[in-house]
Amino acid sequence: MDIIIAYDGSQCSRDTLSEIDRAGLPAEGVEGVVITVAELRFPAGKLGAGVSAERMQTAMEFAHVTAVQAADYLQQRFPAWSLTTEEVGGSPASAIIRCSRQRDTDLIIVGSHGRSLIGRMFMGSVSQSVMAEADCSVRIARGRASFTKETRLLLAVDGSPHSLLIANAVASRKWAVGTQARIVAAVEPIFDVTAPPFVPEISVWGAEEGLSTESHLQRTVEAIQQRLQRVGLETSTVVGYEDPKQMILQEAEGWGADCIFIGARGLNPLERLLLGSVSRAVAARAHCSVEVVRQRK
Repeated sequence: MDIIIAYDGSQCSRDTLSEIDRAGLPAEGVEGVVITVAELRFPAGKLGAGVSAERMQTAMEFAHVTAVQAADYLQQRFPAWSLTTEEVGGSPASAIIRCSRQRDTDLIIVGSHGRSLIGRMFMGSVSQSVMAEADCSVRIARGRASFTKETRLLLAVDGSPHSLLIANAVASRKWAVGTQARIVAAVEPIFDVTAPPFVPEISVWGAEEGLSTESHLQRTVEAIQQRLQRVGLETSTVVGYEDPKQMILQEAEGWGADCIFIGARGLNPLERLLLGSVSRAVAARAHCSVEVVRQRK
């Protein structure tokens, strides 16, 4: 398994390192790189003046020290991992994506906020860009004030083929005994405009068209539940036809999930072209870590 850990020395990044213990990653067989990006800024009022060689060298040296500190921390916790460091200058999101494509990475782990002012106000632009542009799975790690004793995983599924990718991603990890998984199947109802007033009828496309009927959705949930039980996870299910964003977020917070696993695409035709709006909303608003699952290209 090849992973990238994006680290900038901020509190958010330190939380990211501590949260990796609960990601189900194997104790051995992992090749990883800790990447730190020196985001060089122009002096005030001197846009286009360039960055001096001295400033660039100082920034790169700091990035190197920062990356080594993170790698040393991880090596102590995962002594069998093969870890390297990489420090580059430029745009953090572009550097992370470029590195992942060069390495044929399976998973990128990045914090939800960074050092920038924008990052302090809402979901960091770096996390958002990496999540949208990556060719592999992306884990947006959030540290929490307290964790439950058992790791709790919420799988957000919708009956599409991406649901099986989510199940396989979770089942392939190494989870501690007692780890719990809750499968939340949420499909937003499409109301038939020809139905009589005040009697809306749920209208869904056939499974062969990409959307699931209620029975197809239920069969998908049962298949995922069996898949997870075979690897020793304690499972439960919640199925509902309502706004997926609200349902997923409410279930995750009410149940105390440590991580939400969600697909990168939704059932809406437009969402097959872009990162699903549900995935974006959940990743931005969740109280816990979110892993957007993609099949590696």
